[in-house]
Amino acid sequence: MYLAEAHAADSWPLSAEARTTHSCLSQRLEAAESFLAEYPGLASLVDEVFVDSMDDKTTIDNGLWPERYVLLEGQSVLWASSLRFEDRGADVPRLIRDTALSLW
Repeated sequence: MYLAEAHAADSWPLSAEARTTHSCLSQRLEAAESFLAEYPGLASLVDEVFVDSMDDKTTIDNGLWPERYVLLEGQSVLWASSLRFEDRGADVPRLIRDTALSLW
């Protein structure tokens, strides 16, 4: 699930290449598809692409944050990445792949 743009140029820019804040769901979907094209290892695990609503309801209801990864099956969370600063260097694609393989 793609959330709000993490470091949008018009709200919290971290680079000159930053995207602007999305103004509609089609922009979020385009960003999600672009992300998966850049990381084909993750794309191979995805059957469907979901984006959060423009009111960020899923993000707010589940305490999600950019750079947090969650593996879902239906409405159940099967695995979620750590929020600990010490775990920031984790190989998330490998962790997701290993978790998915162990579950299915």
